[in-house]
Amino acid sequence: MVAVLLILGIGPLIALLVFAIIGWCKIFKKAGIHPGKFFIPVYGGWLAWDIAGCGGLYIATMVLSGIASFISFIATLSTDRNIYTYRSYDTSAWTAALAAYIIVLIICFIFQIIFSCRLARVFGKSGGFAAGLIFLNPIFIIILGYGSAQYLNKKGLDSVAGTTETWQCGYCGAVNPRSRITCSACGREKDTTVPPQQ
Repeated sequence: MVAVLLILGIGPLIALLVFAIIGWCKIFKKAGIHPGKFFIPVYGGWLAWDIAGCGGLYIATMVLSGIASFISFIATLSTDRNIYTYRSYDTSAWTAALAAYIIVLIICFIFQIIFSCRLARVFGKSGGFAAGLIFLNPIFIIILGYGSAQYLNKKGLDSVAGTTETWQCGYCGAVNPRSRITCSACGREKDTTVPPQQ
């Protein structure tokens, strides 16, 4: 009976995880990146964040995690054994380690919010979708991957494809390359009311 309940409880979670992984592969494909690169440790994570234009934040997150782990290691080394073989902990070291973990957690959560907002934006989604990516990430990754959303920020598209297609900003009139989703002059979102120029 316990095994059946475990299977019923874990089964949907495993299915959700598998669909989320496939969703990420589809997102990579939409961004013009080979889906197999998602499975490369560290590099795949960096590519996922780079799709949203946050590759630097991913590196910063990795560095902060490394610093927190180092502080935890130093705090662990500060323990000593007394004559009763119980561990006597240096409370100041452990307080510093706990504070470092809390700070890193807050910073990484802020980075996750930025990443989610930018990921929603490069696929033409709203702030509500970004909130879904923050709080219900696997479900909204599945929606993003399996849905009809198109990647709007193809890096280097103009230079690689040799295209000269542009769009004109409806607010300031500046002409921008097709790969940009915001105006280079005023920073506003791409306005589809003005037809593209050749």
